[in-house]
Amino acid sequence: MQILEQVITLLKIARHNKMLVIDEEGDDPAIRLEPKCQASLRALVPTLPDFSISQSLFHKLILSEDFKIVLSCIEIVAAETKASLPVTKFELQLCDTFIRHGLRTTFPEFRQKYIKAVKNFLIRLRTTNDKDIKKPVASAALQETSAFLLSTLGFIEENLYLDKPVEAALPYFELMKIIFELFGDFEYKLRVSQIYPACHLLSKINYFDESSRASLFVFLVNSMKSTWAQVRMDSFFILCHFPDAFPSLNDPITVNDLIMTTARDLANNPKAMLAEASALFLNLVFKKCLRHVSVVPAAVREGGNL
Repeated sequence: MQILEQVITLLKIARHNKMLVIDEEGDDPAIRLEPKCQASLRALVPTLPDFSISQSLFHKLILSEDFKIVLSCIEIVAAETKASLPVTKFELQLCDTFIRHGLRTTFPEFRQKYIKAVKNFLIRLRTTNDKDIKKPVASAALQETSAFLLSTLGFIEENLYLDKPVEAALPYFELMKIIFELFGDFEYKLRVSQIYPACHLLSKINYFDESSRASLFVFLVNSMKSTWAQVRMDSFFILCHFPDAFPSLNDPITVNDLIMTTARDLANNPKAMLAEASALFLNLVFKKCLRHVSVVPAAVREGGNL
């Protein structure tokens, strides 16, 4: 175990110093050091063989029960590299395995670190694909990125449902928020000096097709009534990052008979958390669908008394 930790530490140092090479060809592709780095090591120890570790071993390590090893493995592929260096299939597969395995099996204290590692990888994914996203025809690399994002979002949706234990649900909400911010229709401010303009990638790959996302929309609207404040805020945040042209946000029946009616009902609730939920519903209306609001309640429109 000590030797394994030393090897992983070496890989992390090499990655942060942009001295790691990830092969994409061959029956058993490997991860190795750049020739200059290997030559420097050989100058210290002439008998030292070339450093190389099989990618198949990494796929096994990412499923390890040792959370520190798992986290170190994903940090290697998530680390910032040369802007021109594309994300390899191996890295996409490794992160996909990490997301699917890690969030289901880790303890809460590790999840924050896991989310941070995935966020760093997604930022790298956005950065390396920035030029391709602007082109009219998607490159092979961008197609692989799109497939990865659709697969990840599909996995998140499968694992989000009403009344899911909050500690298990929050990481999925967080991942969806990160993807919507980085690849959606709105500007994302990572920090004051680093702003990502809207790239509309999710819209371009038809992620927001109404027939596919209608159930997600309803789930998020219902989640805004959750007894957990963070679930309410995350659901509101994600809905605000839906495209302005999303059909349900432009449907007068949905806006008035679902969202506005719910907001009015919750506003009269003596429970503070539900009154706060009412404010979120109204805020959503003001941000996304104000022009479709009818000042006359549905009951009155149908012949009732005002």
